[in-house]
Amino acid sequence: MTGHRGPWPAEWRWAGQLAMAAAVSQNLDDLRAVQAGAAPRVLAFEPDQPTLTLGRRAHGASARAQIGATLELAAARGWPVLDVDRGGLATLHLPGQVVLLLALPVAATQLRQLVRDLLQAAADTAASSGTSAELRADTDAGLWLGPAKLASIGLCHRGGVASHGMALNAAIDTGYGGGLTLCGHSNAQLASLYPHRGGDPDRVAQVAQALCARLGFLRQPQE
Repeated sequence: MTGHRGPWPAEWRWAGQLAMAAAVSQNLDDLRAVQAGAAPRVLAFEPDQPTLTLGRRAHGASARAQIGATLELAAARGWPVLDVDRGGLATLHLPGQVVLLLALPVAATQLRQLVRDLLQAAADTAASSGTSAELRADTDAGLWLGPAKLASIGLCHRGGVASHGMALNAAIDTGYGGGLTLCGHSNAQLASLYPHRGGDPDRVAQVAQALCARLGFLRQPQE
């Protein structure tokens, strides 16, 4: 399976396990740096604990009614909940997931292509592991295995730079999805490229490497 246009010129760095709050803060710093003329950059990492992020659509009364039970479950389980300025509603980030947070100069007319390229690269990465996923770039944007979601995407475009990004389930515990409304789907189901075995950082890092290579990102030299 091929078709993404890349490469997107950017350096990427692997941060290993990282708290979502710290990663989102770093993404904002990267966004501001790129807006000021710095080279494009991508932060790749694995969330260190289950964390719920809420996009811009999560704050109206109807949206809160839709995800209210999900917020209650998150609170009961002690999960951090973060407001972020990407599109969309609620997304669950988990250990075993590869998250890419971008700071890429992109014209507004290129955003749709960037979304398709990100998802196509994820689909190609899944195919290389023997998993054939359905790519959707409409209101259900993401990668799907039947009713279960394998990859989620959400971007923000500000000052000519795209930020936030995509999450691909590399080796997650798929049991977390039960009873939650995620990406607008009640009782969401989650899929994973590989079984969760209580933590497999090398596997997650390998998936990150493959995903970034397919997008044409260059690995940032180690300091």
